[in-house]
Amino acid sequence: MTVLAGCVSLLMVGVLGLGIGSVGRASVLDTRAQLAADAAALAAVAESAPGGSGHPEEHARLYADLNGAEVIECICIPGASAMQVRVAVDGATATARAVFDPGLLAPILPEGGFRR
Repeated sequence: MTVLAGCVSLLMVGVLGLGIGSVGRASVLDTRAQLAADAAALAAVAESAPGGSGHPEEHARLYADLNGAEVIECICIPGASAMQVRVAVDGATATARAVFDPGLLAPILPEGGFRR
């Protein structure tokens, strides 16, 4: 009876370990997807801002690819101040939105201060 209880205990520990491992893997994939989405959205909004290339979707796809993700959807209108990107990494998806506030590009006043 003791041997049987020991075997059942080992089996339960093994099954629990596999469950924890799969939850950990899913968490890692979700995190990778969110980081890739954040990077893609930030790259897109930076390229749409003054001084950017004006090709936000192209840069969103580049940054998603550099992070091992694929762009599923990109609401990246050139010249817009907000971009939204949805990406997938090995089945995990994430969405990120980045906003550029043109009002923060205040000109510098002659006395060295900033216009607010």
